[in-house]
Amino acid sequence: MRTILIDWLVDVAVHFEVKCETLHLSIHLIDRYLSNVNVEKVKLQLVGISCMKIGDVFNERSKEYYRQENAIEYAYITADEYTDREVV
Repeated sequence: MRTILIDWLVDVAVHFEVKCETLHLSIHLIDRYLSNVNVEKVKLQLVGISCMKIGDVFNERSKEYYRQENAIEYAYITADEYTDREVV
C-alpha cells in the first residue's frame, strides 16, 4: 500500500509543482508516522496528503502554501474523499 501511496504523491507533487525536497520530506514524514502508528487502509491517503501539506509549509514558504485555501486544494486532489479540516 505504501508503494501506491508514494506513486500517487508523486503525481500530486507534479500537479502542485512543488520542489523535490518537499516530496522527499513528505515521504520521510509518512515513513516516520507509519512506523509508530497503525493506520487503517482507508485513512492512508489522508496521512499522505497531510504529510504533503506539512512538507509544503516547511519548503514552499515563498509561495505562501501555508494558507487555508491551500488545504481546500489538497482536499480536492483526494477526489473530495476528505475535507479541508481533516487535511489540516
